[in-house]
Amino acid sequence: SPHEFASKCRQALESEAVSAALHKWVDLIFGHKQRGAAAVGADNVFCPSAYEGAVELEGLPPDDRRVLELQINEFGQIPLQLFAAPHPRRLPGAASRPLLREEELPAAIAVAAAAAVSAEWGDRDGVESGGAGAGSGGGGGGGGGWGGAGH
Repeated sequence: SPHEFASKCRQALESEAVSAALHKWVDLIFGHKQRGAAAVGADNVFCPSAYEGAVELEGLPPDDRRVLELQINEFGQIPLQLFAAPHPRRLPGAASRPLLREEELPAAIAVAAAAAVSAEWGDRDGVESGGAGAGSGGGGGGGGGWGGAGH
């Protein structure tokens, strides 16, 4: 049944094995190993035109534009780099916790937002709590990317 399928998929995705490695995947796809020297070291490099923002399709001759659009449609495009620092590992045991009930979501969102602000701005004594800059959007870091694609 669809419910059983969704339940089994959730069990697999929420397993400790996936939780233990998920941060590595985030680093490759959205993080510091997406571009630059870290990407080369992780054998995670692609055709220069595949990187988001590497090619401006507007203004290209029609044949060149058609070729690039075909390449993007066939092979995809590297997403925008979101993190410049390594993504934190998921806490052990997090996968075994039950999902929140709908009525618990507002309080959980408030706690997560407060934690994100604290991590971004540090404590009041001016000592950073680790994490400032990571995940602040817009990419950055990573050595500039390939073919001028660095963000």
